[in-house]
Amino acid sequence: MSRARITLIAAALTVMVAPVQHAQAPRYLPQRDTLVITARNPFHMFFVRGSDTLGNAVLSRDLTRQVWRAKGDAVDIEVLRRDLDFARKDTVIHSLAGPDGHALPRDGHAPYGLPSSLMPLPSVAIRPGLEWRDSSVIARDTNDFKVRFEWVMTYRVRRVIDTLGSKVADVVADGRYRMRDQWGDTAKKRLWIDVQGPDHETFLFDITRGRLAYRSWDMKLRGWGGGKLPGDSVATPDSVPAGLDSKTFDRLVPAEELGIVGYRQRGRDTSLTFTVPDLGLAGVHVIDRSADSIVSTHIRGDGDVTVERAVFAKGALVRFARAWSDTALRGYRETVTIRGDSLQVARTGAPSRAFRSPVRRIGVGDIGREELLVPLLMNLPEDSAASLAVFRPKFRKFDVAKVGRRHVEGGGWVFELSWNGTEESDVWLVTEDGDLLLIEKRSDEYTRRVPNQMRRVQLMSELSSRAKKGS
Repeated sequence: MSRARITLIAAALTVMVAPVQHAQAPRYLPQRDTLVITARNPFHMFFVRGSDTLGNAVLSRDLTRQVWRAKGDAVDIEVLRRDLDFARKDTVIHSLAGPDGHALPRDGHAPYGLPSSLMPLPSVAIRPGLEWRDSSVIARDTNDFKVRFEWVMTYRVRRVIDTLGSKVADVVADGRYRMRDQWGDTAKKRLWIDVQGPDHETFLFDITRGRLAYRSWDMKLRGWGGGKLPGDSVATPDSVPAGLDSKTFDRLVPAEELGIVGYRQRGRDTSLTFTVPDLGLAGVHVIDRSADSIVSTHIRGDGDVTVERAVFAKGALVRFARAWSDTALRGYRETVTIRGDSLQVARTGAPSRAFRSPVRRIGVGDIGREELLVPLLMNLPEDSAASLAVFRPKFRKFDVAKVGRRHVEGGGWVFELSWNGTEESDVWLVTEDGDLLLIEKRSDEYTRRVPNQMRRVQLMSELSSRAKKGS
């Protein structure tokens, strides 16, 4: 046989063998980078007693930073979970998963039992139309209560997508899930539920990188519950109809959003905004101020987080930047550059825009971010009104105010801001060195902000003491 023919046959065999080598069963793989994942879980666990339905709907939101390391054929996963509420509590969780995604015992501890955060993988190569079935049962005793989790699911590959150098499988799953669980460390405090029903899930599995990019579930479970029901002071022996409606949305955070979602606020000053008249907590502000910049973090009651940084030079604003996440836990960035009376605004995913200020003295900050304007006010002339234009990034507009200030004997400044289009002016109290202590927003009848409560109390005490000595 000629050398040319041998070469031709070898080339043909290579072409035939190559797809077989590539078409391997998928695996979860150790990851070089830390995976950052957001989770939104709206759920409603309820118990029906007579004509009353007990239990409130809850929106749980968290962010996890996951480190995946090889442990034999398995993947050892270390998770730092941060609850995305006002407290920003962190919890460390360890788990072990096989290359097919099934949870494995770790250090002698059985898997917890909730639906695994990993989709179980098939034993053959993923292709469009592929179906496979998976079932799991986890049972254990907790505080003399038999906890049990069962799920039976059928998975189907809808399509395989080539994107950003990876092959991604779009998978849908349907089946049934049962949850028998309890909460409370004694029988007298125990709340228990035993429910089951349909579960619908979707996944985006990155075949090339061996990890999930997205996962959701939607389950409606019905059954029985009992014990110390919501609102009760003691447990009762009776069982009542119960249910759990639960959805979840897990998303791998892309690189451009890292550092925004789940940001932990830092700073030396903290203030609160309350709604009026019910005094509900509307937001938490944390402020870190230096000689030439202010970093302000604001967390709203619905979980929206905004981090803003304003940089000043000689009492004038020269640069403003903000990063924020919305209620869907997606991150965005925006910068504002000031040149004279013009602003250049650049936002993630949007073309850059220019705005011209109606007056030359310019500040930037949305309503409720008053601390970002204080350095500008401190440089206004005393005992004379001056105009200040404040660009509101969220609304893409300017608000203009006439500002007057006067010095308070004993230390501090009082500023009065009369905003265009409002009948009542706002009054701000600021320390000698620029800390915002009190805001009386007469133009806003719906919220009240109480900044730097301890410093405000101290200053009020000093002023009161001086007034008494003067009399």
